[in-house]
Amino acid sequence: QGFDEVIPRVYRNDGKVLTVRWDITSYNVGGAHGMYGESANNYDVKTGKQLQLTDVMTASEDDLVATLKEQLTSKYPNAEFDSVMEETLHDCVKGENYNSWYMGSDSVHFYFGPYLLAAYAAGFFEVDLSMADYPEYFNPEYFTTDSKQALVYHVAGFDTFLEFDVDGDGVKDAIRVAPNDEEAQSTDESADSILVYVGENSTELSYYSDDQESYYIADGDGHYYLYQIMEDVTDGLVIEVLELTGNGPKHVDRFDGRVATDQVYDSPYFVGLDESVMSYAYREHSIARNRFSLDQRIDPLSTCMGRRTYTVGTDGMPKTSDDAYMVVEPFALTTLVELEVTLVVGKEESKMTLPAGTQLEIESTDNATYVQGRLMDGSEIRIDCDLSWPQTVDGMEAESVFDGIFYAG
Repeated sequence: QGFDEVIPRVYRNDGKVLTVRWDITSYNVGGAHGMYGESANNYDVKTGKQLQLTDVMTASEDDLVATLKEQLTSKYPNAEFDSVMEETLHDCVKGENYNSWYMGSDSVHFYFGPYLLAAYAAGFFEVDLSMADYPEYFNPEYFTTDSKQALVYHVAGFDTFLEFDVDGDGVKDAIRVAPNDEEAQSTDESADSILVYVGENSTELSYYSDDQESYYIADGDGHYYLYQIMEDVTDGLVIEVLELTGNGPKHVDRFDGRVATDQVYDSPYFVGLDESVMSYAYREHSIARNRFSLDQRIDPLSTCMGRRTYTVGTDGMPKTSDDAYMVVEPFALTTLVELEVTLVVGKEESKMTLPAGTQLEIESTDNATYVQGRLMDGSEIRIDCDLSWPQTVDGMEAESVFDGIFYAG
C-alpha cells in the first residue's frame, strides 16, 4: 500500500522547445519517509524529437561536471556532499542516473533530488547555468537572448523565482509570488492574501484558496504579464492579470473564468509532436504562447461552461475573436411545443419545424441571440432566442418551450 503521484507542468512553451516538468511524490507503507522529486522531458517543437542534454549543451562532460560541482559547492557551502559526488555528476550528465534538467529560454536548470548527492535530510539541490555566463556551453539553436521573444512559463506553488528584463535595461528582474503572511510562508498554510514581487516592489492580491497557478507571459513586444489563477470561493476559478514593469507589478483587471484543462491545442508550434505527449502535457492548466482556451460560466437555456479561444491582448487581458462559445459539455433539451428552427447544412440554411417531443443537444451559442446544436439524427440546427433575462424562444418563456432547462444558482 502507498501512493504515487506524478503531475505534469508545462515549463517552457515557445516556437523552439516544449518542456514538460514532472512533479513526483510517492510513499510506500513501512518506509521511513516518503519521496519526492522532479523529472522533465524537453522536445524540439519542429521535429517532435525528445532532446538529450548533448543536443542542447556543447560543453564536454568533464567541463560540465566541473562547473556543476563548482556551482553546487558555492551555492550550498554547508552541505555535506557524498564522497562520490563527482562520479554521480558524471552519471547524471550522461543520463545514467536519476536527475532532472530542463530548459529556460537562455539557461538550463539542473535538479538533484534527495539521496542523489547527500543524505535525505539535506533535501534537494538546484543549479542554473545561463547562456550569458557560459556561452560556449550552449547550442544557440535552442536558446535565445532576445528580450522580445514571446514566451510562457508555468509555475505551480509559491516562492519560485523567475527572471525577466521587464524594463529593457539589460538587467534581469527577479519575479516571484509568495503568501503575505510569515507563518503561512513557513507552514504552507493558507494566507489571506498573496504578494507578487518584481524585485523589491510588490502588489497584494486577495488569495481565494490553496489552489493557485502562475503563468509568466512575454508577449513578444517587450511587455511582461502575470496570469495568476486562483479559485474564487463563490464562482470557480478566476484569473488576475498583472503587468510586470520596472516599477513593480501593476494590476490590470480580473477575468472571471478558468483555463481549459482538457484541450489539446492545434497550434502550428506543435506540428510533429507525438499526440500522447501533447495530451499529457496539456491535461493540466496550460496557456500556449499564441493561443489558449478559457472557460466561462454562461446560461444559454441552461447553465454550462462555454469555451472560446484567446490571445494576450495589447493591454495584457485575454482577447478573443470568437463570436461563439463552444459548450464544453453539450446538454440535452426536449421540445414541449412545435418549434420553427433553422436547418444548417454546410453554408446552406433553411427553415424546418420540430414537433413537440423532439430531442436535441446544445453545442454552441453566442450567449445572446441563438443556440446551435444537433438532433438525434445528426442534423445541425440553430434556434434563435433572446438570452437576456427572462430568456425567451419565439416570444415564449424558454421553460415553456423546452424540458430539461437547468439554471444554477
